[in-house]
Amino acid sequence: MAAAAAPSAVDLDLPIEGMTCAACVQRLEMALRQAPGVVRADVNLALESARVAIDAGETDAGMVAETVARTGFAVRTEERAFAVQGMTCSACANRVETALERIPGVVDANV
Repeated sequence: MAAAAAPSAVDLDLPIEGMTCAACVQRLEMALRQAPGVVRADVNLALESARVAIDAGETDAGMVAETVARTGFAVRTEERAFAVQGMTCSACANRVETALERIPGVVDANV
């Protein structure tokens, strides 16, 4: 019987670059499962992806991406830009930036 995910667990779907075989999948799964804060990790070669459940109190998407990189692969990232209306000062910008960085999967935000 599989262990249940921790109450604060957050699922991350990560596109992985650089895997070429089943041994790559095994190596990455082992590294992810041993990483601090990772509750569950399943890697799929055909989909070039990893589904990782993390304890948000212990780790974040950036730390998971670092584990992937140390294992010899890369997490494909996207950069998105959008307009935010209503900010009038640096405190507003800091609040928006902090809120964005708390979203699972966001590695970095710059407002």
